[in-house]
Amino acid sequence: MRAFKIAHLSAAFIVLAGLLLTLLGAGTWYELQGITRSIEERERLAAGDEIREAVDNMAATVRLNTENLGKWEETKQQLVYKEFYTLWRDDRVRDSGLLPTVYRAVALYDKNGHILAQPTADGPMPNLMPGRTGQYYSGDKATAEALYYFFPIHADPAKTILLGYGGVQFPLATMLQQSRRFRFADIHTLKAALPDKTFLEPGALSAHLLYRPLGNPSLQIFQGVFQHTLIRLVAFLIGTLIVAAWLLHRFLVRPLTAISRAIDAAQHGAASVVEDKTIGRGVVQVLELEAVRRSITEYQARLNVLNLDLEKSTRQFYEQAHRDDLTGIYNRRAFDLDWRAITSHGDGRESALLLFDCDHFKAINDTYGHAVGDNVIKAIAACLVRALRTDDRLYRLGGDEFATLLRNCEPERARAIAERCWELVMSHDFRQYGLTEPVTISIGIALGHGSNTLINDMLKQADIAMYTAKRPGKGKIVVYDSSLGGLSPLVANRELSVVFEAIQNPALLQFRYQPIVNLSSNRADYVEALARLCYEGDLIGPAAIFPIVHDRRIDEEFDLAVIAAIRRDLLLPAVLPVRGVSINLSAPGLVSEKVITALLELRRAAADVTLVVEITETALITQMELATAHIQRLRQAGCKIALDDFGSGYSSLRYLATMPVDVVKFDISLIQLLAREEPRQRRVVENIAQTIRAAGYQLVAEGIETAKLLETVRALGFSHAQGYHLDHLTGL
Repeated sequence: MRAFKIAHLSAAFIVLAGLLLTLLGAGTWYELQGITRSIEERERLAAGDEIREAVDNMAATVRLNTENLGKWEETKQQLVYKEFYTLWRDDRVRDSGLLPTVYRAVALYDKNGHILAQPTADGPMPNLMPGRTGQYYSGDKATAEALYYFFPIHADPAKTILLGYGGVQFPLATMLQQSRRFRFADIHTLKAALPDKTFLEPGALSAHLLYRPLGNPSLQIFQGVFQHTLIRLVAFLIGTLIVAAWLLHRFLVRPLTAISRAIDAAQHGAASVVEDKTIGRGVVQVLELEAVRRSITEYQARLNVLNLDLEKSTRQFYEQAHRDDLTGIYNRRAFDLDWRAITSHGDGRESALLLFDCDHFKAINDTYGHAVGDNVIKAIAACLVRALRTDDRLYRLGGDEFATLLRNCEPERARAIAERCWELVMSHDFRQYGLTEPVTISIGIALGHGSNTLINDMLKQADIAMYTAKRPGKGKIVVYDSSLGGLSPLVANRELSVVFEAIQNPALLQFRYQPIVNLSSNRADYVEALARLCYEGDLIGPAAIFPIVHDRRIDEEFDLAVIAAIRRDLLLPAVLPVRGVSINLSAPGLVSEKVITALLELRRAAADVTLVVEITETALITQMELATAHIQRLRQAGCKIALDDFGSGYSSLRYLATMPVDVVKFDISLIQLLAREEPRQRRVVENIAQTIRAAGYQLVAEGIETAKLLETVRALGFSHAQGYHLDHLTGL
């Protein structure tokens, strides 16, 4: 048998290990490519399923919208009486909410398929209906991106009497985008390869759509990570083989070779060679290294324990320094650190800053105490944490204000997260803490785009949006855009200055006097004073005035200025159209001795004038006993007390049962329910009105805009009414 040198055997072992390592890496890479192709194929099929599902959803939506439009009595009326068709097409359809804004145009056709009139919207409609209903019609090249849909309109529920037809036009891509959220199909690459002027069944539409799969960023990241890991692993193993080869030569080949030479030398009579220092040094070195290895291992184990303890202590200290004591979420210090890091290293991705603020939190604290206020803050924080994504951080900036920064988040997704936050807060049962009023939040959203956006501006934009959300009549979620330019620092400073100047100089206050009409005599008994500020020829309305008044907590001072300005107008009969005026009073003003004294002085100075004090029931009155005592003083002096905006705020029935008021003003939101065709909503409002009227209160209906609505409230026993329709009738 042939003998080999140990050096040759060790070299062969190293080469063989390297070959096996290469084959392992190549096999692993091949398997990864197969898995990638399989995943991409599944995503392509999933994208197709998404498109087909979106087409089905769109078909159901279009069918439902057009059926509802066809059942609408106003639609049927246009086919019989065409005088108001243009108003119906351009205004009434949009205002009714039956057709979402995504529809570009709507038109009606007579029974012969002739259009009543061309719409003035973005897209034209065929002058002659092509001839089929219930299918899509592709139109011509001028409207290649739009589809038409035609539907019959019958006069009876049994669909036996045909009045005519209706048609709508809508952009295909936009409608599909709104039908669902796409995870696999890139909806922005969607193109429709539709033949001109052709009818298509709803189910066959997807066959004419061209699109690309969205791609899987996670898969691409995984491929990159796996590739780099594999390269590092191979490099590490190659290095290990080199080190192993050196160790093998150093501690095995070399000593054995020395022993072999010593044995050979002994065989030749050179016994002194057995004491070769190379052999001795090699053996001693291995033993010492083993001892050193054991010592280092034990030392490293102890050092790891110390490092773990130190890391745990450091982490606990960091958490304590960057967590809010009350809620356990991140505090203002953590927000500032994270914000500086973000503004210093913009990454170019879309982001959104959300600011949350609890409405009327100071009033809650003053009414129920700080313990209840703390429970409210903790509950809001818990709701917001549940609504945010897993990696999102929630910060408590102070008091009742919270913030979060959504990284890598599109505007639509940011809006959806904000809506989820608002819904969770609204669904939370705050009554368990002793509150009788609901707790709401206002949310401001500012959008940014990483390094190409001044992220520092986002704080200001989100703050502007949040305070806009607090304004009356605004949604509780507002996204900052250029339309909020009226709240820029320059204009905001101007409005702020004018408000404070009006407090010192009531001459800046002007009023629009809206008549309160007696429904028995059809004459105005008195007028409501609606405040405006006149500055350099411009009128600043309530939407800009009262957020500043409330935020700066100058309600009492502003009420005093309003009373002074009304007293000025009472001395000028030509300014005030009738000898009666209604004054809106804030909750802080109602419990202010100065404001009550000013009202009593006004009562004495204008004894021949009917004076009505309106209390807005949407405001939280924190000192109920004092407020009731002040109301009694005003009534004894001859003033009437009206509960304003009944049905729109926190505790209508509570105030009505507690406060000695004379008049109840139904909010426009309740009055508008009487104009709807839903019998249950009408019945609720009617029963409430009858109950309150039977209790001896005068009823005033706000927001009367039509003669029909006026007759409805008159029949329900309302004694007075106000609104746009009555302004024209009275001529005031």
